Amino acid sequence: MNNPKFSNDTHITYITHKHLDGQELIELPNDLIQYEYLEKLTCENNNLTQINRNNLPPNLKYLYCNTNFITDLDNLPDTIKE
Repeated sequence: MNNPKFSNDTHITYITHKHLDGQELIELPNDLIQYEYLEKLTCENNNLTQINRNNLPPNLKYLYCNTNFITDLDNLPDTIKE
């Protein structure tokens, strides 16, 4: 029996944690916004210089971005706790 929660076109919306560590990213992917239930994002050990709040998922609570080149995190949404 097919479970609509895990169909091919909607399964990413139910992910709550995503790891983008060590991928040499210079910016976060634009498609993160579609991860509706994502609460924890790690993007450590990349080449990020900024975090665009418009690309962040709406329910993100934890953002770990150590070992990058980010100088300013004042623009983050209020939902982020850590």
